Amino acid sequence: MLDIALLMANASQLKAVMEQGPSFGFYTPLIVLISISLALQIAVGVLLIFLGGGRGLVVM
Repeated sequence: MLDIALLMANASQLKAVMEQGPSFGFYTPLIVLISISLALQIAVGVLLIFLGGGRGLVVM
């Protein structure tokens, strides 16, 4: 759950920075860093799914 919350927060931050536009002083570094963070979060999520092998999933 915390991973999804962090992913959504980063997506929200990316949206806010993009709405500011290139006139914002730290536009490019923020876009790059937030994008790297999102990519790493997605990669970790995929790795956890594959390495976990479905263990710990709750079926209701």
